[in-house]
Amino acid sequence: VMWEDYFALLQEAEGIRLLSPAPPFAVIIEAEGMDEARLTEGFEDFLGRALGAGILTDALVARSLKEAGAFWAVREGHHLSRLMPHLINLDVSLDIGRMEEFATGCRRALRDRFADIRVLFFGHAGDGNLHIAADEPLPGQDDATHELCAIVYDLVRKAGGSISAEHGIG
Repeated sequence: VMWEDYFALLQEAEGIRLLSPAPPFAVIIEAEGMDEARLTEGFEDFLGRALGAGILTDALVARSLKEAGAFWAVREGHHLSRLMPHLINLDVSLDIGRMEEFATGCRRALRDRFADIRVLFFGHAGDGNLHIAADEPLPGQDDATHELCAIVYDLVRKAGGSISAEHGIG
């Protein structure tokens, strides 16, 4: 899952326009495990039901490995260190149902303390893993970096989450 600002920024950085404007959330879903025709039919049926129920507002289906690679290029965020030269990556685990509440509160708390900070959210929603990419608020000032981490980790604790959570193992 990618929050809107992450998705918009990385689409632009990759020179790829998947969805414009960027949606509030973009999710990559991969499906495999049966013959291609049945898989395609089942997946398109799933997407149709989700669109009809208002769970999704739009959907793209990769029809080739090249198209799937474009989706993943945006998600992988290889340009983050160029776009955010003082990047701090934090990795936490949260209950899936609390991710949006956490991201909203975390962004607000960080901006309340560091007015011009850029903070982006993306992760593996299926297993509760959330990546937080923040530009170091005061480059070279360790106290500010420690304060940023303390703000985030305090919110993680209050949300009942954990740290060091790659793929939900934290």
